[in-house]
Amino acid sequence: MKNMLDHQKLVLENLAGNDEMFRKELRKAGNWLKREERSELREWLLKKGYYKHDKTIKEVLADSI
Repeated sequence: MKNMLDHQKLVLENLAGNDEMFRKELRKAGNWLKREERSELREWLLKKGYYKHDKTIKEVLADSI
């Protein structure tokens, strides 16, 4: 079974084209994931090139920098 981080990566990858849904799901992930997982998610998002969501990523995952 996948862990929550892997699940969130899959969901966010599928929602990357929908700004509103991406933001909503990223906020959920920010609440559910542990700090280390949020940091890993932030790195993964930037590595995947989701720069159009950069503001949302920084806002939601600010404590994981």
